[in-house]
Amino acid sequence: MTTTKNESNAAKYLVAKYIPDVERMEPRNIGVIVWSPEGVAARFLGERDTTGEVDGRVVQTLARSVSAYKQWIGFWRSQVESAEIVPATGGERVPRTAPAFVDALKSANKSAYCLVNGGFLLDRVPGAELPKLADYLYKKLVREPEVPRLTLEAQCERLIHSAQLDTSPYFKLDHHVVCPVPGGPTQEFVFDYAFENGTLKRLYQRVSLHRTQLRRGIHAAAWQFEKVAEAALVGADGTAALVYLPDQRQADPGVENAVELLSSVTRVVNVADEKAARDEFAALPALVDHI
Repeated sequence: MTTTKNESNAAKYLVAKYIPDVERMEPRNIGVIVWSPEGVAARFLGERDTTGEVDGRVVQTLARSVSAYKQWIGFWRSQVESAEIVPATGGERVPRTAPAFVDALKSANKSAYCLVNGGFLLDRVPGAELPKLADYLYKKLVREPEVPRLTLEAQCERLIHSAQLDTSPYFKLDHHVVCPVPGGPTQEFVFDYAFENGTLKRLYQRVSLHRTQLRRGIHAAAWQFEKVAEAALVGADGTAALVYLPDQRQADPGVENAVELLSSVTRVVNVADEKAARDEFAALPALVDHI
């Protein structure tokens, strides 16, 4: 079929596919790329909305190599965000505004990862509307696998490893704190994590917001934080409760009350908010006392 001038400049979309077994040829749709002379938008399976990073948990049951999958998504993302690219088959640079940009993207196809023509739209699509179109096509064409539930402990360990705290001599696990209680016997508390360099800098406790553990766990944690604060064992911002609170659970009245109680005695860090959690842990090395 001959492509008309209008068709060549119309908004087009490519479907990103992954073929785990080339011999069986059973491709899975893993994303879409939408192109028009006014811009390019893309969405890929596993990308986090907030950071753009690929969540390996989403694709671990799909891809034979999560590392290779991440590399391909990163490559495609870098290509669509470039002002011009060089076709993998060679030749001159192709600007993003040219219809040939679509073919240049496809030229990098490999056996397991490829881009195929999806179709084009006759109506003009303004550049500002391309991300919405990419989202629509993604939801229509890509089936997302069920993501294994991430536990509070697993999320904390992943973030701690990312911040390289697990190799720091100042970062402690299961840290025991002896706390004098006015009018009563001395008590010993165990905190999940601590940062100590000569003096105690931070104390962290994981606090489950699961319904079966909510009431007892919240009150026990609040008691620990309250007594440590009264004894002034750390500074005003020296303690924090680590909770895992995805968006869909924040409207739960029981959870809301629990977080409010914790907030009255300590800082609350929601490790589901990856940026906030990363910033919290990344700041710890700066607390080291240099003698």
